[in-house]
Amino acid sequence: REYMGNVRKSAYGLLEIINDILDFSKIEAGKLTIESTSFRLDELVEETVDILTVKAFEKNLEMICQVEPGLPSQFSGDPVRVRQVLVNLLGNAIKFTQEGEIVMQASSAGQIYQRDGKQFLDIQLSVKDTGIGIPKQKLQKIFESFTQADSSTTRKYGGTGLGLTISKSLSELMKGNLTVKSEFGGGSEFTFHIPLEVKNEVPQISPIHKPPVEHVLIVDDNRTSRELLQTFFTYLNISTHVAGNGKEALMKLYTSEREGKKYDLVLTDHHMPGMDGLQLAREMGKNGQMVPVILMLSALEKNLYQNEAERSGVQKILTKPVKMYELYALLCSLFMKGKEEEKVREKVKAIEKITDAATILVVEDDPINMLLISEVLRKMGFEVMKAGNGKKAIEMLTLHDPVLIFMDVNMPDLDGYATTALIRRLPEPHGTIPIIALTADAMEGDKEKCIQSGMNDYVSKPFRLEEIAAVLKRYMLMV
Repeated sequence: REYMGNVRKSAYGLLEIINDILDFSKIEAGKLTIESTSFRLDELVEETVDILTVKAFEKNLEMICQVEPGLPSQFSGDPVRVRQVLVNLLGNAIKFTQEGEIVMQASSAGQIYQRDGKQFLDIQLSVKDTGIGIPKQKLQKIFESFTQADSSTTRKYGGTGLGLTISKSLSELMKGNLTVKSEFGGGSEFTFHIPLEVKNEVPQISPIHKPPVEHVLIVDDNRTSRELLQTFFTYLNISTHVAGNGKEALMKLYTSEREGKKYDLVLTDHHMPGMDGLQLAREMGKNGQMVPVILMLSALEKNLYQNEAERSGVQKILTKPVKMYELYALLCSLFMKGKEEEKVREKVKAIEKITDAATILVVEDDPINMLLISEVLRKMGFEVMKAGNGKKAIEMLTLHDPVLIFMDVNMPDLDGYATTALIRRLPEPHGTIPIIALTADAMEGDKEKCIQSGMNDYVSKPFRLEEIAAVLKRYMLMV
């Protein structure tokens, strides 16, 4: 499920990146618009890092992601454009870093303030790397179109030089800015400031519902990773100690046991020089008195070590970079019981069942698209009727009573527009049935064209499950 989730996120990320060149044209023409929709910032940042973790792992780079735990749980803005900027910044960091680490941080840059009757918070998103750096005299040049700091880097690293130009333009369109600090040979730090409307200022993770953990030992040879985890536990008012290697961790464990202040949890990295995480767990197991709950952080190959980890006494392996809500939910499931555990249990995005007794007509000439949308609708509880073209759809509609139609637009012979026009001439209830355009036409004006032709709503391909669920809930109330 985790790997398939990453495939899905990568596919959507790729779609957004493919649009870069179109966006550049729109920006130059002054026609790019910024949307406003609700989203979770922590989820957006962590999913974006997930998309690019594989690339970092292939280069043996440490990828670290830190989202301030107390940030509001819901913002309003343009998540697609925010993600686009972050993908560009992270992609560049990986491209120009040969060893070391890349740190993605999201934090507030002040207090919530009022503007035009709404609440806003300035957010700071930074990407810091240990890469080749940028000469001081070239710092502003990198934001110019089709330009890199040094023409030789294009030959060595590839790229068009458009990413930073688009990112800076997008940040300014969102009333923010993009800045850079760098030293040649000493890495770079890009900082993206953006004001976001606050829709729900209650944090996603609250110290009020913290798990009953008092003392934690963090074991990691990477100082930045240790500090990130320590910040998280400090936010939850949980006492933490850190160790840079397995030997130091064992000494702290022996000391804590002798002083009667045993650790409730040991959170250890897997790959460390000398004694790795599995060896540390086995050493702890030799002294049964000092074995707390052990969690281990590992890179993408974690499934290779799952069985060995369980035999060594590790309760769970978490994929790096660790996601704060995932860690929080796991702690609650391990240390809390009953209703509180259910309240914070890790959420798995499954296909939600909406109904048990309703039929939907899908009009689609592409067999793969038909298979996908039909399977999704069935899992949502609908019966599905299939029509491969507009003519077949009208024949079926006169014989059956579906509650809604998903209509492809581009079909041979009788397209979606013509089919919709014919349906609207039918007597009730068939003539007034909700029709949803499901089409790859996603250019400006396409949605308006669908509505003007008599359709009720519009979903662009490739569709997202939440878009299908939202439109169904909206129109199921009408039937």
